[in-house]
Amino acid sequence: MNYFSPGFGEIIRWIQRARHRVRRLLARRSLAKAEALLGLLGWQQADFDPETQREVDAIQNVEREQAALNNRAAEVAADIHTLGEERAKVRAEFDRQRATLEAERNRVREPLIEIERILSERGAEVERLLAALDREEHERDAVYRKLLGVNPQTPQVRDEILHVRERLTSIPIEKTDLKAQQLHATTGAQERTAIEQRTAELDRQLRDLAAVAGEQDASFATRIKALEKEHSLADSQSTRLERAKLDPYREIGRVLAASGVAPLNQPQALTRVHNLQCAIRDSDDAIAASLADTAAEDPSSLRLSLGLWTVIAIAVALIVGALL
Repeated sequence: MNYFSPGFGEIIRWIQRARHRVRRLLARRSLAKAEALLGLLGWQQADFDPETQREVDAIQNVEREQAALNNRAAEVAADIHTLGEERAKVRAEFDRQRATLEAERNRVREPLIEIERILSERGAEVERLLAALDREEHERDAVYRKLLGVNPQTPQVRDEILHVRERLTSIPIEKTDLKAQQLHATTGAQERTAIEQRTAELDRQLRDLAAVAGEQDASFATRIKALEKEHSLADSQSTRLERAKLDPYREIGRVLAASGVAPLNQPQALTRVHNLQCAIRDSDDAIAASLADTAAEDPSSLRLSLGLWTVIAIAVALIVGALL
C-alpha cells in the first residue's frame, strides 16, 4: 500500500480548489461590474417587466437628484471662486495701503537720526562745560582757602581773594544757566516731538488698517469654509447616489444578459457578461469535481497519508529553522 499518494493527491486538490476559488471570486467581482455596465449601456433600449421597470424608475429618480446636486455644486464652486477673487483684491488693497503708510512713516522718521545726533552733541557739550566748571570751582575753592591762610594779607593778596570769591560766586550761576538752557532748548526737541507724534498717528492707522483687514479676511475665510463644506457635502452625496445606481444597473444588466439583449453601441458588453458567467460555472464545476475525487478516497488511508505528510512538513520546518 502506498501511504504517500493519497495525501499528496489531496494536497494537490487543495491547491487546485483554492486556485479555482480565487478565480471564481475575481470573476464574480468582475461580473458585478460587467452587469452594472451592461445595465448602464442598455437600460433605455428595452422593455422590462414591472419589477425591472421599477429599477429603471429608481435610476431616473437618482439621476434627477444627482443632476440637481451637481448643479448646486457647480454654483457653490463658482461662488467660492468669486469670493476667492474678492478676497485677493481686498488683500492687495490692504498691502497697497499698508505700503503707503509704512513709506510715509519712514519718510517722517528720516530726519530723526540727524535731530538725535544734534541733541546728543548738544547734551555732550553741556556735560563737558559743566564738568569743566566743577573742576574750576574745586580749584578756585582750594586757592581761596589757601589765600585766606596767608598772613599778613597784603593789598595784592586781598585783591586776589576778592577776584577768586567773585569767580566762585559766578560759577554756580553759570552752571544753573547751562542746565536751564539745556532744559528749555527748543531747537530739535520740538521737531523730535512732532515726529514722534506723527509716527504714533501713523502707527495707529497701521493698527486700525490691520484690524479691519483681519476682520474682512476672517469673514471671507468663514464664508469660503462654509461653501467648501457645502460643496464637499454635495460631492459626497452625488458619489453616494452614483454608487446607489450600481444595484439597479446590475439588476437591469442581469435581465438583459438573460434575455440576450446587447447594447447597440457596445455589444461586446453582453459578451463579457456571458464569458464571466461561463468562467464562474467552470470554477464551480472544477471545485465540485475536486470535492467528488476527495469523497471517492478511502477516508482512513487519506487521514493516515495526510498525517505522514504533516509529520514530514514539521520535520522539514524544524531542520530549516535549526539551520537558520
